[in-house]
Amino acid sequence: MHTHGIAELGFIEGMNLLLQGHPEASKEKIRDYETPDGTCIRDYIHVADLADAHLVALEALENVRGSAVFNVGTGQGHSVREVIRTAEEVSGRAIPVQEGSRRPGDPLVLVADGGRLWEIGWRPRYGLRDIVASAWDWHPREGW
Repeated sequence: MHTHGIAELGFIEGMNLLLQGHPEASKEKIRDYETPDGTCIRDYIHVADLADAHLVALEALENVRGSAVFNVGTGQGHSVREVIRTAEEVSGRAIPVQEGSRRPGDPLVLVADGGRLWEIGWRPRYGLRDIVASAWDWHPREGW
């Protein structure tokens, strides 16, 4: 049985564990951010979009002398509360969340500026619901 909190596993992975009845994953503190719903805002990206972005960047580097830096992200943030609500809709299950204070140093918003990738033609294909549904479909239901 896993004993890690959501923050240690990655938020979406931790939600999958909570949805499967592993309450020990519920250590996320989400309620005191100065954002519209009180939760932090992060840029989530589908693993397939991440892989595609890397391929596009590698192709671009073939035409560059030296090196180049590309940030990868969708450029759109989603609040923790929004991700939880989406996961509940996708799974049809409630997610037990412990609410409390944020961790020291946690920023309100982290959203990647993928503008250089956009300039060379990359665009994310998947939205938040797709990301959560794909993670839920991939994740094993039994055998933990």
